[in-house]
Amino acid sequence: MRRRCGHPQAGGDWSESGGTVGAAPGAAAELDRLGEAALGLLRAGYPFARHHAARPDRAPVTAHRAAGRDWPGSRTARLLGDVLDADHVLGVPLPDCGTPVTGCLVYRSGTDFTEDHLAVAGRAQPLLAAVERQR
Repeated sequence: MRRRCGHPQAGGDWSESGGTVGAAPGAAAELDRLGEAALGLLRAGYPFARHHAARPDRAPVTAHRAAGRDWPGSRTARLLGDVLDADHVLGVPLPDCGTPVTGCLVYRSGTDFTEDHLAVAGRAQPLLAAVERQR
């Protein structure tokens, strides 16, 4: 887990039925306070698990683009706002992963991620895959 845009990134598997959530120590402390139901929302990786399961493309995508107008009012969006003070999430899947999708989530408040952020995230995917192979 790394920090970007002032908010923690979480890494792990995105699966509708479960998965792991890795976090930096500061974010881990916040996540440790959550109950099982709230952690289940994060493990499910909404909306990224469903988005990437439906297509072979592993390009980075924002939660708003993946879920559409339903994202801001979703239970996951409200949880992230309450726990991490984050309004927006960028999903960066590892480029060659299958299902469950493995990758990093980058959180930020304020404005959503731009096309430039998506491009940088896409260029970082091979590096993230190399780090995952070493892990």
